[in-house]
Amino acid sequence: MALQLSILYCFVLAFVLLVAKFSKSKYLETISQQINFMVLFHALLVPISAVVYYVQFDLKSLYENPFDSIMHSFLGMTISYSLVSTFCYIVFLRRKDNHIIFHHISTTFTFLYLIFVFKELPGYWGMIVITQINPFFYHSYLILKETEDVQEDQLYYWYNLNYYMWIIVRIILLGLWITIGVYSEMTIGTLDLKARLIALGFIGLSVYFSINWLFIMIRNRKKMVLAQSGGIK
Repeated sequence: MALQLSILYCFVLAFVLLVAKFSKSKYLETISQQINFMVLFHALLVPISAVVYYVQFDLKSLYENPFDSIMHSFLGMTISYSLVSTFCYIVFLRRKDNHIIFHHISTTFTFLYLIFVFKELPGYWGMIVITQINPFFYHSYLILKETEDVQEDQLYYWYNLNYYMWIIVRIILLGLWITIGVYSEMTIGTLDLKARLIALGFIGLSVYFSINWLFIMIRNRKKMVLAQSGGIK
């Protein structure tokens, strides 16, 4: 089921992009706005669906059982999104965001490994897909940034919202989730030493992206404050 759903999701994303392309909304006039709209669709659909699915389990059952077909489907849909969005970034956009492209490529290989190789990983770790809610705020900002008649205060508000949501989701909640996961692995987990080291590598990659982008946002917010105060012409 996971493979079929993942392939179908590629066509769903392409359809969403097509709808955005033929929309007459002022927020979807450029190709980058249309791609960002597709990102918003994914950033709501998969995380919210994952939350609805995962709340039915308790921690012990999540940790004692490996990924099921639905959890694998969430990973597969994320792979599909990463491939489709990376293709769009490379083919349609003149200015490439290398950070996002690198992140999507890394996510693709990591999730492929989880699906086809690292099958003993407890289903608990599939909750990582919930953190994909963050792009909703950043890509909303990017859409507004290219929209006519949008006030600077509105742009600053959305970038600030993105910044604070990043801290809440990718720093605080993700940090708490990792802490609980590591503790659970040491108490009720079943992975051997090699598997634990592999899982630790995945955790390290996620932490790297979270902290690296936090520093990028801090720098960008400083520039925006300077621009608003007239420090940048």
